[in-house]
Amino acid sequence: MENSTIEEIDYSEFKNNSKRAKNAITIFWVICILNAFNIVINYLHYTIPFTLPFQIEMLLRPMVYMTSVLLFLMWFYRAHKNLHVLKVHGLNYGKNASIWYFFIPLANLVIPYHITVEIFEETQEKIRQSRKDFKINWDSNFIGIWWGLFIITKLIDSAFRDKVSLTNTELSIFSNPIIYYDVVSILASIATALVIRKIMKVEDVLREVVHEQAFLKPIQTEDKVTDLNKD
Repeated sequence: MENSTIEEIDYSEFKNNSKRAKNAITIFWVICILNAFNIVINYLHYTIPFTLPFQIEMLLRPMVYMTSVLLFLMWFYRAHKNLHVLKVHGLNYGKNASIWYFFIPLANLVIPYHITVEIFEETQEKIRQSRKDFKINWDSNFIGIWWGLFIITKLIDSAFRDKVSLTNTELSIFSNPIIYYDVVSILASIATALVIRKIMKVEDVLREVVHEQAFLKPIQTEDKVTDLNKD
């Protein structure tokens, strides 16, 4: 790849994405807690029937999930846009595509995964242009695992969530699809938080590089990383 000259880049358009990443990570841990809570109340409901906890969970779930979508997309969009700001030449998708492909049927099963890999790899490539001793981690299997769990969660949600009542005691605890949905959702949320964290680490290094190139005062990161094979 060719290096872009400083004059070609408007560094004021490059934004610190760390806060967005941390907010997104936090909300996915909240989803883990919410789903764990749902598993517990489903289990207890087979012994002691009650409805209030279900009502609380059903009230919180839509708000938490809508917030998670918003926070994730805010982080995801900025992570991809920052690469466009730096005029990275290896990008296959436009900066707005990082949002819209999540909502286009069929394309949203594949393209967001490829954009995530693109963000992870091209961020490292950009760092390597300025730091020759930087070791690029080409292993993006963790992104594939995350995306697989995400797809499985959506399939279970589409197949069962509208068909099985949360308070249905006719099903055993182990035959209730909602339990499996919550388990997979917890795994998917953990995987999402880890993906964001791993990409955030390379974003932090890139931010240092950008500040150096823009002749700004070097900044400190909470988790300074030069070898991504050490996580």
